[in-house]
Amino acid sequence: TTMSSARPWGHLSEHELDFASIGDELMHSIAKLAPHGMGNPTPVFATAGVSLAAEPRVLKEKHLKLRLDHGGSNLWAMGWRMAPLHPSLAAGAAMDAAYAVEADDYWGGWRLNLKDLREAEAQASAAV
Repeated sequence: TTMSSARPWGHLSEHELDFASIGDELMHSIAKLAPHGMGNPTPVFATAGVSLAAEPRVLKEKHLKLRLDHGGSNLWAMGWRMAPLHPSLAAGAAMDAAYAVEADDYWGGWRLNLKDLREAEAQASAAV
Protein backbone atom coordinates (compact mmCIF):
# COMPACT_ATOMS: atom_id res chain seq x y z
CA THR A 1 0.00 0.00 0.00
CA THR A 2 1.38 3.39 -0.92
CA MET A 3 0.25 6.90 -0.25
CA SER A 4 -0.93 8.37 -3.52
CA SER A 5 -2.55 11.60 -4.61
CA ALA A 6 -4.45 9.98 -7.48
CA ARG A 7 -8.22 10.53 -7.50
CA PRO A 8 -11.10 9.85 -7.79
CA TRP A 9 -12.07 7.39 -5.08
CA GLY A 10 -14.55 5.87 -7.54
CA HIS A 11 -12.91 2.46 -7.44
CA LEU A 12 -13.41 2.36 -3.66
CA SER A 13 -16.22 4.70 -2.71
CA GLU A 14 -18.88 6.95 -4.16
CA HIS A 15 -20.03 8.02 -0.69
CA GLU A 16 -18.46 11.11 0.92
CA LEU A 17 -19.07 11.19 4.67
CA ASP A 18 -18.32 13.52 7.60
CA PHE A 19 -17.16 11.80 10.80
CA ALA A 20 -19.96 13.59 12.68
CA SER A 21 -22.46 11.54 10.61
CA ILE A 22 -21.07 8.24 11.88
CA GLY A 23 -23.34 6.91 14.59
CA ASP A 24 -26.18 4.58 15.44
CA GLU A 25 -28.53 5.87 12.71
CA LEU A 26 -25.97 5.31 9.93
CA MET A 27 -25.03 1.89 11.29
CA HIS A 28 -28.67 0.79 11.47
CA SER A 29 -29.06 1.83 7.81
CA ILE A 30 -25.96 -0.18 6.84
CA ALA A 31 -27.25 -3.19 8.80
CA LYS A 32 -30.44 -3.14 6.71
CA LEU A 33 -28.27 -3.78 3.63
CA ALA A 34 -26.81 -7.00 5.13
CA PRO A 35 -25.74 -9.67 4.59
CA HIS A 36 -22.56 -8.37 2.99
CA GLY A 37 -20.45 -10.56 0.74
CA MET A 38 -19.37 -11.06 -2.88
CA GLY A 39 -22.59 -9.82 -4.49
CA ASN A 40 -23.31 -7.21 -1.82
CA PRO A 41 -20.05 -5.63 -0.57
CA THR A 42 -19.81 -3.71 2.70
CA PRO A 43 -20.30 0.02 1.95
CA VAL A 44 -17.06 2.00 1.72
CA PHE A 45 -17.05 5.71 2.51
CA ALA A 46 -14.55 8.50 1.85
CA THR A 47 -13.69 11.55 3.94
CA ALA A 48 -11.40 14.30 2.63
CA GLY A 49 -9.14 16.35 4.86
CA VAL A 50 -8.76 14.09 7.89
CA SER A 51 -5.76 14.53 10.18
CA LEU A 52 -3.93 12.50 12.80
CA ALA A 53 -5.24 13.20 16.30
CA ALA A 54 -2.49 11.09 17.92
CA GLU A 55 0.79 9.41 17.04
CA PRO A 56 0.08 6.34 14.84
CA ARG A 57 0.98 2.94 16.28
CA VAL A 58 2.36 -0.03 14.35
CA LEU A 59 0.89 -3.35 15.51
CA LYS A 60 2.65 -6.68 14.90
CA GLU A 61 4.97 -4.94 12.38
CA LYS A 62 2.15 -5.05 9.78
CA HIS A 63 -0.81 -2.94 10.83
CA LEU A 64 -1.53 0.69 11.71
CA LYS A 65 -3.75 1.94 14.50
CA LEU A 66 -4.64 5.59 14.02
CA ARG A 67 -6.76 8.19 15.80
CA LEU A 68 -8.20 10.35 13.01
CA ASP A 69 -9.86 13.75 13.34
CA HIS A 70 -12.31 15.38 10.96
CA GLY A 71 -14.07 18.58 11.96
CA GLY A 72 -13.53 17.96 15.66
CA SER A 73 -14.86 14.38 15.58
CA ASN A 74 -12.26 11.71 16.42
CA LEU A 75 -12.42 8.01 15.52
CA TRP A 76 -10.04 5.08 15.84
CA ALA A 77 -9.00 3.54 12.54
CA MET A 78 -7.29 0.25 11.72
CA GLY A 79 -5.12 -0.02 8.63
CA TRP A 80 -4.58 -3.72 8.07
CA ARG A 81 -1.23 -4.38 6.33
CA MET A 82 -0.64 -0.59 6.11
CA ALA A 83 2.44 -0.35 8.39
CA PRO A 84 4.66 0.71 5.42
CA LEU A 85 2.74 4.04 5.43
CA HIS A 86 3.91 4.88 8.96
CA PRO A 87 7.04 6.89 7.96
CA SER A 88 4.98 9.09 5.61
CA LEU A 89 2.36 10.03 8.22
CA ALA A 90 2.94 13.46 9.75
CA ALA A 91 0.91 14.79 12.65
CA GLY A 92 -1.51 17.43 11.45
CA ALA A 93 -1.02 16.65 7.74
CA ALA A 94 -4.26 16.57 5.77
CA MET A 95 -5.14 13.18 4.31
CA ASP A 96 -8.05 11.62 2.46
CA ALA A 97 -9.36 8.32 3.79
CA ALA A 98 -11.50 5.53 2.34
CA TYR A 99 -12.96 3.12 4.90
CA ALA A 100 -15.74 0.85 6.06
CA VAL A 101 -17.36 1.59 9.43
CA GLU A 102 -17.63 -1.23 11.96
CA ALA A 103 -18.59 -1.72 15.58
CA ASP A 104 -15.67 -1.46 17.99
CA ASP A 105 -16.42 -4.50 20.12
CA TYR A 106 -13.49 -3.82 22.44
CA TRP A 107 -13.92 -0.12 23.31
CA GLY A 108 -17.52 0.38 22.18
CA GLY A 109 -18.78 2.81 19.57
CA TRP A 110 -17.52 2.75 16.01
CA ARG A 111 -14.15 2.44 14.30
CA LEU A 112 -12.91 2.76 10.75
CA ASN A 113 -11.51 -0.15 8.77
CA LEU A 114 -9.20 1.72 6.37
CA LYS A 115 -9.20 0.73 2.71
CA ASP A 116 -6.91 3.54 1.55
CA LEU A 117 -5.18 6.56 3.03
CA ARG A 118 -3.48 9.22 0.94
CA GLU A 119 -2.25 12.78 0.92
CA ALA A 120 -5.23 15.14 0.74
CA GLU A 121 -6.23 16.02 -2.80
CA ALA A 122 -6.29 19.75 -1.97
CA GLN A 123 -2.79 19.54 -0.43
CA ALA A 124 -1.46 17.54 -3.40
CA SER A 125 -2.86 20.10 -5.86
CA ALA A 126 -1.20 22.97 -3.99
CA ALA A 127 2.20 21.20 -4.14
CA VAL A 128 2.13 20.95 -7.95
